[in-house]
Amino acid sequence: MRKMNKHLRIGLIALIIFIVFIAAFLVLSSMIQNGLVNDILIPQKLEGSLVFVIFLPLLTALFFFGKFCESKKRFPIAKILKFMAIALLVFSVLQMAFTFIGCYNPVQNGTYVAVGDYKSFSIGDYTVSDAPYIRLNTDKNLFGLALLSSSGFEEQGPYGFDQFGELVATSQSDVAYRFEVKDENTLIFKSPADNIYNIPIGTIFVFSKDFK
Repeated sequence: MRKMNKHLRIGLIALIIFIVFIAAFLVLSSMIQNGLVNDILIPQKLEGSLVFVIFLPLLTALFFFGKFCESKKRFPIAKILKFMAIALLVFSVLQMAFTFIGCYNPVQNGTYVAVGDYKSFSIGDYTVSDAPYIRLNTDKNLFGLALLSSSGFEEQGPYGFDQFGELVATSQSDVAYRFEVKDENTLIFKSPADNIYNIPIGTIFVFSKDFK
């Protein structure tokens, strides 16, 4: 029986590990969407490390497939596979590094105010309304959610980002408020529909420098 080339064997093992990682991710995502398990909030620094770990087997597979092609004198294919492995390694390292040093942050520190037709009134030099707002503390990953007209009560708690990149803010009453992060200045309310502030699904929240 012919022995498999060691480079090909290592590449196949690494590729299988990568496929297992992706399959586990898809299964977990499906279970979360179907409500079989609770949302998993991952701190940004850990998320960066997980992305690197997930793609490490793939870049390993590409590298050893390149070595295998090189041993078979298939030099053009070998160069392409090695280049892809190196490019993926550089991307993964940079992504993890940016996450750890804080260069990558999908939201801003401050207040996002809902856009819409809300009753307005004046407070000092500002004109405010009964519009909902969400205040984010990106240093401590904490949030406050209330109405601008509120006299003091806020839904408060930690926030994080799920595997789809959505912001999930879990209040002290164990309600998970979900927002799509369109960009660093814009959040879109996703759920729950039966929230205490009657925020409609799809409400746009825009970052405001006027409110802290």
